[in-house]
Amino acid sequence: MSEPPSGVSAVLLGLPALGLAFAITTASALVPLTLERLGGSPLVIGMVVAGEGLIALLLPLWIGPLSDRTRTRLGARLPFVILGAALCALALAALPFGGSIPSIALMMLAFYSGYFVYYPAYRALYPELVPAARFARSQGTQSLLREIGLVLALTASPTLFSLSAPAPFALGAALLVAVTALIVLRLRRLVPLVPPPRAGAGERRLPSRVMQRVLLTNALLEFALSSLKSFIVLFVVVGTGRSPSAASGLMAIVAVVAVVAAPAAGWLGDRFGALRVTRLALGVYALGMLLPCFTQSLWVLIPAMPLVGFGGTVVMTLSYTLVALTDTEQSPGAGAGQYEFSRGLGVILGPIVTGAAVGALRPLFPATQGYAAMWLVQALALLASLPLLPRPEA
Repeated sequence: MSEPPSGVSAVLLGLPALGLAFAITTASALVPLTLERLGGSPLVIGMVVAGEGLIALLLPLWIGPLSDRTRTRLGARLPFVILGAALCALALAALPFGGSIPSIALMMLAFYSGYFVYYPAYRALYPELVPAARFARSQGTQSLLREIGLVLALTASPTLFSLSAPAPFALGAALLVAVTALIVLRLRRLVPLVPPPRAGAGERRLPSRVMQRVLLTNALLEFALSSLKSFIVLFVVVGTGRSPSAASGLMAIVAVVAVVAAPAAGWLGDRFGALRVTRLALGVYALGMLLPCFTQSLWVLIPAMPLVGFGGTVVMTLSYTLVALTDTEQSPGAGAGQYEFSRGLGVILGPIVTGAAVGALRPLFPATQGYAAMWLVQALALLASLPLLPRPEA
């Protein structure tokens, strides 16, 4: 296998993560408001938003390997990046003009389809353009830019929406098109026209046993993360009786820690090995998740949130590094598709299982109306992922 070119900027390659994060966070945060104004019930709103996980289970396993076999003047990956950006941008720009719940639901499905056409091909660029010695750091840069996109969307999009409903959607579409055009123009001469062959890749139809364990680990990590995002506000506001501003304050602590932890995770992964760093951070992450299960004191919650933020950011930053570097026989497109599929599995199951657990365990956690059970479910998912991680020498 030939060595990837060394002149690709990690910031340049990570810019699409910022655009994609801004776009999907804007849609996920603002579309429920639009649906509610149209008379949508919580169940209908949840079903529309859950379309992300459904599309994640269907498209990436097809798009990833298809990008391995594609041959164009722009290489194998960039045509899918362009197509995905076009679908996302058109759907995003049209969303505020949807006059009915069915039309908005269809636009969201179109948006999610573009998102999961874009992401597997985009992820597959990393093994082709980034040397293994700098791979974890490139993921740290990508994670940092993704966090910036998320924070920008959470702060700017609601403000723009209050001034003009189409404005944040138009901004998200324009930003995604701009960063996509930039990387296509800058990378079109660097991407290989034919994906570099990997040993045995043409004969492999299923991931190896080690890869299966890594993918299952990633599904459990996404399970915990999607559960946390879905129930953290309810835990703080309903479970502890504090104000929404208190929930925002706790999430702000996590966001600040994540901005610091993302580049640190990349450096640590390259310096000490992604598996070793992930194993240690995963233990810290699980411990941080367990603490609020037993006490809701701010003296515990405030110190716990940095643990959750740091550990969670490290393991999520390095998760694709494990997939890309653990099994060198896996083709980049197929590996990226399987990674996105495992993410979709966690995104769907996390909120469902946690919601069921909150209801079932309510008698054990009466002080929080059952919501403290969310931390137990998340911690157990993280602890279950630890033995699945291969040993560093594997």
